[in-house]
Amino acid sequence: MKAIHVKVKLDGHIREVIVRRKNAEAVASVGGRDYKLTILEPRPGVYSFVPSQAGGRSFEFVVDRLDGRYAVRSEGQTFDASIEEPGRRARTAAADGDGERMLKAQMPGRVVRVLAKAGESVKRGQGVVVIEAMKMENEIGSPKTGVVKEMKVAPDDRVEAGDHLATIA
Repeated sequence: MKAIHVKVKLDGHIREVIVRRKNAEAVASVGGRDYKLTILEPRPGVYSFVPSQAGGRSFEFVVDRLDGRYAVRSEGQTFDASIEEPGRRARTAAADGDGERMLKAQMPGRVVRVLAKAGESVKRGQGVVVIEAMKMENEIGSPKTGVVKEMKVAPDDRVEAGDHLATIA
């Protein structure tokens, strides 16, 4: 089983989480307590956690990535979360290296604003496109510091998860 070790900052509280996952089966250790789960992703950004033990309660989470942090919604509540991984800063610096990076839609929705145009300089994390999904506006940030080489969308365009929005060089 592949193990992922992360520290999750959830509404200001840091929790150490270790997830050992093989396909859909997983064991998540949170604060020293193990939870055996089946993790399903019925569509991009939506996760269902189904406990393996009888009598456990299932949860569905909708996760939107917003400028290096996450908005996590479940049962009518929204939580602000970020992942603090060892070595994350080193990987982030490497991400600004040479080469083009595609900005992709994280969820289906409608483009409400384009914040940068072709030829414009942007910094990593700076908003480039705003997509409305499920009555919420989600600003999609640049994956690197660079120049917008190509803008593929305009206001009122419909997009699906994974659609190419822009290219940053």
